[in-house]
Amino acid sequence: FFESILSNDFRMTRLATGETELYKLANDPNEFNNLATNPEYAPVIEQLEKHLSFSYPEIPADGWIEAELIPAQTSADYQLRGNCHYPLADASASGGRVVGALLRAGAGSYIEFIVDLPSAGTYRLEGTIASGVSFSVLVDDVKNDAAQADTGYPMRQTGTVEPSAKLADAALGVARFDEPGLKIIRFMVSEKHKLEVKFDRLRLLRDDQAQVTESQLKAVPAAATPPAQKPSTVTKAATSTAKKPSASAQNIQWASPEAWAKDRPGFEWVFPFVDQNGDGQIDASEYKALQQFRKQHGNSWKAEARKALTATQP
Repeated sequence: FFESILSNDFRMTRLATGETELYKLANDPNEFNNLATNPEYAPVIEQLEKHLSFSYPEIPADGWIEAELIPAQTSADYQLRGNCHYPLADASASGGRVVGALLRAGAGSYIEFIVDLPSAGTYRLEGTIASGVSFSVLVDDVKNDAAQADTGYPMRQTGTVEPSAKLADAALGVARFDEPGLKIIRFMVSEKHKLEVKFDRLRLLRDDQAQVTESQLKAVPAAATPPAQKPSTVTKAATSTAKKPSASAQNIQWASPEAWAKDRPGFEWVFPFVDQNGDGQIDASEYKALQQFRKQHGNSWKAEARKALTATQP
């Protein structure tokens, strides 16, 4: 979800997750040079953002927020497109309206809400939700990383919501946030069902005495054996044939090419590029290296990755 504001000289785009793009159209009609991080243009952004229609609602003392007031977006991964969300009238809802999410693309589809926490701490998460199937609840700090929108991006799982034909209050788990600011609450289905989910309201209630329930999604605890020294960049690693000493010594994110292909349909070819040491698995540091590579090369990252792969072939 995003909004764009166009003036005579600039186009500003603001994502629901807070990332901002600013382009000076006279000098950059193709919008290649993002000026948003340049302090010189801060007054321009301040002026244009006054025209944005979305904002982050204040969290009241009881923690309950009407879902229709919270910026939200649905997954749009390759082969997971076609999901959408929309407001619906519902007499049984607390405010007479709900957010409906049609997750018709199947397993891995999600809807996520973006909230602005005023302070760090431990929060009980709850919601008033109706859904035909169960789904996972994931949380994360908003990061300046486009890959965070991917279905397989590693996030912390706080709980699971069970099916309910009617709107009902549900505990979503307990999460610890070490910093204030924008946070993602993602609801993701793991089975291939085409369904509509309804969200009446969400609750974030600070309770520093609560027991945290979150766990790292898809992570396997590392063994005591220290991992082998890894190359510093993806490009260098793509030419390496050395093996890792032990899979259990790594924080494995994808344990096989098949697991990667399931989470990254259309990007199966990337696996040998990311798998720096060629052990048939991808760990957290390898995935982080990929994100750094993407950030470094921007829109040309795929072409550069293919070049690196071609260079390693005999």
